[in-house]
Amino acid sequence: MCSKNSRGYNEEEVPETKRMLKLQAPLVWTTWLLVGEKNAARGLKRKMLNGSHSPDFYYADIELHDPKLEENREVSLPFLLPNEIAGKLFEFGDPTWILSRQVLQEDAELIEKFSSSCQPARDPATVLPLGLWNDGVPCNWDRSQSLEVIALSFPSIPGLRVPLFCLKKMFEAKKCSMDAALKVLVWSFEQLAVGRYRSRRHDGSPFDARVDKARIRLAGLELPSACLTQIRGDWKMFKVIRLDWLHIMDLGCAADAAGNVLWLLQSKLPGPNIAKRVGEVFTEILEEYKNQGVTSDRLATLTETMFRKDAASAPKVKAKGAETRKLVPILGVLCRKLLDSTRELDSAVVACMSLLLQCCAALDVEPYDPNLMEREVRRFALQYVSLRDYYSDNITWRVKPKLHLLLHLSQSSTCPKDTWCYRDEDFGGATATMVRAKGGHNTPGNSSQVVLDKFKARNDPPVLAA
Repeated sequence: MCSKNSRGYNEEEVPETKRMLKLQAPLVWTTWLLVGEKNAARGLKRKMLNGSHSPDFYYADIELHDPKLEENREVSLPFLLPNEIAGKLFEFGDPTWILSRQVLQEDAELIEKFSSSCQPARDPATVLPLGLWNDGVPCNWDRSQSLEVIALSFPSIPGLRVPLFCLKKMFEAKKCSMDAALKVLVWSFEQLAVGRYRSRRHDGSPFDARVDKARIRLAGLELPSACLTQIRGDWKMFKVIRLDWLHIMDLGCAADAAGNVLWLLQSKLPGPNIAKRVGEVFTEILEEYKNQGVTSDRLATLTETMFRKDAASAPKVKAKGAETRKLVPILGVLCRKLLDSTRELDSAVVACMSLLLQCCAALDVEPYDPNLMEREVRRFALQYVSLRDYYSDNITWRVKPKLHLLLHLSQSSTCPKDTWCYRDEDFGGATATMVRAKGGHNTPGNSSQVVLDKFKARNDPPVLAA
């Protein structure tokens, strides 16, 4: 498959005669660096990790599922610990700048929760707020495998994210692997809450002098204080702290509404079978993409199974969140074009899509108006429920729990754009590219080690200062 990544230079700024030199320069540098190395990939990684200021990996035994043997077994997997990452940030950066609250002022809800979680034990001005994100991201060309990623973010330092742990979904043992990984991270976050490095491992055993030399040296010393204030992710993470627009609306309610609309639209177009009619709908979508100037995040194709699995399943668009966001305005236009507004059902569907678009438009109102968002979401929810009642088959326009969560999300005083997971999903996608390999062993320990090794090789702890 052709890569979607851009070239390493701007074509308009570089003459055609010099473009090849732009591509050859990194190759020449890499060739010089690897003189005498038998294995180029291993040698390059070793040289890039040499002298890294990132903390050493923490290894813990995690129970995993072996798909070949069809049994569970314990494997030692690497972690990057939040307390050690925070320690490095304060070691190389300016504590005053790191603890600044300028960005946090945009999120009144976060400030309130952060302050209440710190008091009365500590002054919020001396505590670093942290965020945690967990989700699975496709990691191979046909999206049949996914990489489960847990990453650390910093609400007061936009753009900074660090992978803490990763594991291919195929190796995950249900109710074992992720629970064991989170126990390690809880142990690390507890050190940040107390403000002191621990003298023993997460399971109470002493540190291993062979791999934990730095931790033995730091044991008992003071550590910068930090507090976990945001937990974001997919459906399984909604039970904690923060609701997210990407998963609730773009991958939830909007995808449900779009799926039902596509099923109705195909029935309005000529064609001897569903496949032909769906093809006609896709032709209309492509034409409207062109009319609205949509060049990115477009559906590459459209088949019946992309929005209706079978006759017993509720329609829902299977697409990326950004693709659904771009598709909703397109479907709004097609509803007005292809549906008969004089018919009760068609008119109700047109109204529902119009209300959905108004919910999305409320995101871009400056300054953000939470009352407007709550009003538009309620109107959309009522219209959605009315369509459910019209069909009454528990399939078409089926009401799902995410519609209830959307009502809760709309009641927040913070704009969902300030806290949504799109930035985390982009980071997850970049992490997934690190696990892809043309060969080698496909084992849980190897895949996790490769991802964290590549991240450390490419990223040293940033020097944060004004």
